[in-house]
Amino acid sequence: MAVAVVVPKMGLKMESATLVRWLRAEGERVEAGEAVAEIETDKVTAQVTAPVSGLLTGLRAQPGDTLPVGAVLAYVGTGPEDRPEPSPGPVAAEVAAAAPPVPSMAGAGAPTAAEAQAPGRLSPAARRLAQELGVDPDEIARAHPGVRVTREDVERWAAARRPASPVSGEATPAVRRVPASFMRRTIARRMVESLREAAQLTLSAEVDVTELVRVREDLAPRLERRYGVRPTYTDFLVRAMALAVASVPQVNARWDGDAVILLPEVNVGVAVALEDGLIVPVVQGADRLSLIEISRRVRDLAERARTGALLPGEASGATITLTNLGAEGVDVFTPILNPPEVAILGAGRIRSVPVLADGRLEARQVMTLSLTIDHRVVDGAPGARYLRRVGELLADPLVLLAGGA
Repeated sequence: MAVAVVVPKMGLKMESATLVRWLRAEGERVEAGEAVAEIETDKVTAQVTAPVSGLLTGLRAQPGDTLPVGAVLAYVGTGPEDRPEPSPGPVAAEVAAAAPPVPSMAGAGAPTAAEAQAPGRLSPAARRLAQELGVDPDEIARAHPGVRVTREDVERWAAARRPASPVSGEATPAVRRVPASFMRRTIARRMVESLREAAQLTLSAEVDVTELVRVREDLAPRLERRYGVRPTYTDFLVRAMALAVASVPQVNARWDGDAVILLPEVNVGVAVALEDGLIVPVVQGADRLSLIEISRRVRDLAERARTGALLPGEASGATITLTNLGAEGVDVFTPILNPPEVAILGAGRIRSVPVLADGRLEARQVMTLSLTIDHRVVDGAPGARYLRRVGELLADPLVLLAGGA
């Protein structure tokens, strides 16, 4: 008997995933629990495992295909003959259309006479690519009767029909159209929705972090020897943000149509840059954690976020978010809210500025904080109070260090 390998549901709001790559080949033996494919959601990159031991057969999707939760990716059985005939089910039409085996352009068998007369069939990924490249999918299908048209076929077709560059003494750089990944498309959609649906207002303030820099440089080596972690400025920011919520609880809330929902948990999301976007793993219950505990969790979450090893749920549930662009040399910017949150704090680089104190100039270390709020929930004055409270905590880092390990 063959057992289906399906797209798993990894979160309450997860509806679909994109197949990134197959980790095992058709006909290869796999063990129960062994990773056979890699998928990408709007939150994480995850692995799909074999439900039983046996031979991997009947691969039904190609890298780049987007499939709904529960869609069949392949089967695992004792041999290729164990693959059952696909039966109708609540699967997306494009996934169901990809299920029957169709000879590819490089396939081993020749098409039948009837198949040879019928237009070729584009996989969902190939059809999307054709649309992105501005070529007619139906025209490609008619030009390749009786075969399954792949992404590579579409790329060759588009390249052959691309107008030649004008001959001149200097080569004209080619325009590159790069198909967006599932993560990139999700970020684009969510950011546009955020700006359209929330009344966003950004407040900025320069805070003195001279003492924070001194304390961190002095204590970080000792903390690392004792606890195995060296707190970063991001860790101090997460702790300050979490503690400051007690002063202005409106920033840790949701807008619910005709009411404001004040949230009891303070879960701080930390934006982590990836090669093709960003992900926001969440430090749950950050207001109850010490600086050392926050440092351990942020480092662990960030490392696993960059390697695609976050667990389901670790990139959801944030109630307020931090985005730190200080390492990129940015001073001030306007962060965009991460819906449905009503506040996001942006941190700029630490820089030295001259300050007049007691009639003489001295160098002080400062950082610009930018707080974007949803004006439907948080007015300017409470937003300013929250920003000021975060600055006060950063200026007194011993308060942030208090609370044990």
